[in-house]
Amino acid sequence: MAPGVLLGQALLSYWSGPPLFGGLFIGIFNAAKGMLGGYLFHRWGLSSNFGRPRDVMLFTAMVFFILQPI
Repeated sequence: MAPGVLLGQALLSYWSGPPLFGGLFIGIFNAAKGMLGGYLFHRWGLSSNFGRPRDVMLFTAMVFFILQPI
């Protein structure tokens, strides 16, 4: 999935203004952020149906305090 995120973000960024190198740079960071989120989701043992309040709280904390600042 990361190559698709990289390509899609690079094309979108290039189409909206930045040069190709800038679009690739943005795409690389967004793909890395997605891979980090997937890794943390698996590492922390979160349930994909968010059946426990712990899963919801950890996912929210991951998004707000780790992934968004990146």
